[in-house]
Amino acid sequence: MATGPERECHHLAAAQHGVLSHAQAIACGMSRFAVSRRIAAGGWEVVLPRVYRLEGIRSTWLQSLVAACLWAGLGSAVSHRAAAALHGLPGFKRSVVEVSTTGNRKPAWDWFVCHRVIALPPAHIDTVSGIPVTTGDRTLLDLAGVMDVADLERTLDEVLRRGLASRPRIAWTVEHSRAPGRRVLRDLLEVRLPGYVPPHGELEAVMMRLVSIAGLPVPVREYEIREDGFRGRADFAWPDLRVAVETDGFVWHSGRHEWQRDRAKRNLLTLRGWTILQLTWEDLTERPDWVLASLSSVLRFPQQTGQEPPKCPQARG
Repeated sequence: MATGPERECHHLAAAQHGVLSHAQAIACGMSRFAVSRRIAAGGWEVVLPRVYRLEGIRSTWLQSLVAACLWAGLGSAVSHRAAAALHGLPGFKRSVVEVSTTGNRKPAWDWFVCHRVIALPPAHIDTVSGIPVTTGDRTLLDLAGVMDVADLERTLDEVLRRGLASRPRIAWTVEHSRAPGRRVLRDLLEVRLPGYVPPHGELEAVMMRLVSIAGLPVPVREYEIREDGFRGRADFAWPDLRVAVETDGFVWHSGRHEWQRDRAKRNLLTLRGWTILQLTWEDLTERPDWVLASLSSVLRFPQQTGQEPPKCPQARG
């Protein structure tokens, strides 16, 4: 039967996904001899030096994150790609183990990465599933040093969309940091002016990125058109120029009925003087030059001038 101190250890480990540190065991009242005896008997398994998993508890990704933080020491936190995954951001695998610490730690294991950082203040640490993790703004700052710009931009928009960090807070973190990727993150923030609404989904993000790169006017997203009893919604619109872009087609819908309804909407808008461009995922990702040429054409020369957008090149087979 478990002793009082051992019961305390079990309760603590249960709150930490099945693991605890040597220091925590001693704080619960266990002697060093008692800890060694539990390990020798197989009741406690050494996961990392001075970090133990209780018998009968299976290994999980969350448990590995806690174990890494316990090994890294007080004030450490899950960071970088592991932090992004723990926050639930898309594109990050819930398998990588990555932590940051101000301590002098050099792991000799290939299953996790430990970053030694100059500072990791409490304001940069949050808690998810009972695990210390860098906040959304600090996570972005860390990722800026290890990700390419396109992936970082998508992650930034997702952090803003989910409310994991506000634009002012991210800007403050960037300005008070000397991290390698701070300039890249600052440049991405500068084009996201106050009032910026992050895109919903990858397709919308690609579209907005193309518009930004080309220096074209920023469109209104999800623009509701109401004219003479007609009511519809365009994915992107430049209302003053009566130009709209639809990025959904038959491939994006659940059936032909919705596709036919969209065709009727586009026809009606055309009759009312709107220029409608229909773009697909393949257009945006495989033919971006044609997309930009088409947008430039219709935005500079709206429908009433008779100017037609460039012809679409043949899709690659």
